[in-house]
Amino acid sequence: MKKHLSILSFLIISLATYANEECSVNNDDKVDELAAQSCEVTDKMATCAQNAPDPDAMRKRIESLLSNSEKEKEKVQKYWDSYKNSFYGQMFDFDKNRASVDKSYVPTHLMDWISNQGKADIDIPKFKETMVEKYVNFAKKNDCNPVVKHRDTTTYFPSKIFNSEKEIKDIIASPTYAAEKDAHFKSLNEKFYDRGTYCEKGQVNTRGFYYVAEEFPPCAGNVSGLFKDNQWTTSTLDQKVGTEATDEVTSCIRDRISKGAKIHHVSVLSSASSLNNTGEASKKFCKKGFLALSKARAESARDKILPGLFAQAGQSEAVYQSKVDLSFNGTNGDGTSGPCPYTIKDGKEVLKDEFKTAEGKKDLDDSKYVKVQVTFESHSKPVNDNKTHYAGQYYCRNIYLECAPVR
Repeated sequence: MKKHLSILSFLIISLATYANEECSVNNDDKVDELAAQSCEVTDKMATCAQNAPDPDAMRKRIESLLSNSEKEKEKVQKYWDSYKNSFYGQMFDFDKNRASVDKSYVPTHLMDWISNQGKADIDIPKFKETMVEKYVNFAKKNDCNPVVKHRDTTTYFPSKIFNSEKEIKDIIASPTYAAEKDAHFKSLNEKFYDRGTYCEKGQVNTRGFYYVAEEFPPCAGNVSGLFKDNQWTTSTLDQKVGTEATDEVTSCIRDRISKGAKIHHVSVLSSASSLNNTGEASKKFCKKGFLALSKARAESARDKILPGLFAQAGQSEAVYQSKVDLSFNGTNGDGTSGPCPYTIKDGKEVLKDEFKTAEGKKDLDDSKYVKVQVTFESHSKPVNDNKTHYAGQYYCRNIYLECAPVR
């Protein structure tokens, strides 16, 4: 992708130079022609699409991983230092702290880890079947080789936070608690095969914990609704959405500043999805000109949305104008965020089937955003250590997938 960006930058610079040279003769047709030629080259070279992963190969890959990692379990455990970065390493849990004090400790296979050595109410063959399907579908959606990951998590029951350990212990000791807790965790763990998370109901932690209070938390708002698809200028702002979209953040700014907060910086974060630009955006930025479109939206938010937003909060532009940061690269670094919606079939870029549905379109829409965050000076401080909070904390385990990093 970096190569595509470099080529795109060169083309844009070349186009700007050419336009300046032709300005003296006012030859707009030649500029438009060059722009069209530049876009044709850019759009062909900048696709995020790859050849679709072979579902059969992905299925064989995960089935082999599940099967052979168990067959080779003892060998992996014995020679962990050699295997930890191998294909099989992802299928084991290794606790460094425990290993440092217990010389007999060996890594735990994930099927033993997730099932708590067979004590949890988990149908392991069924879980393996769901893992295979999730692995194949994840690979198809993200055009990558998935990596199996795992983590420890927690959940509270009841969800309320208490002011004393006695309060939570009185709840636990009540005659209805056991039945309510069992019903809660039964419902929670029934979703295990979809979510990959299993929570233990047998042991509760009621030890106290502390909060780190934020004196002036940032004010954040998503103003994506102010921009219609493939548009970037203020002439496309939907004023109906505008009031609803900015009310919360303007109220937050007004409240913080009234309490003495001073603005440290204002971040404008923007991104496009990887769905090809159409209409005027495709003419101005090219179909694949995501970075330029994202930047244009960020600049429009800075120049047109921020003044109105701060004016509603009772503040002048002088309060923030020199403190604005624009970030328009998106999480993919090319002006986009989220998954690539295309694949390559017969040498051509085509939309994946999953993104032709309403749900798939929403996934892509969520990757298109313009967000504003106002951060204040000295925005956090620790609380005095005289306030302890308590809850019924239960431990959970989760297995999930990520794309393997590109090397």
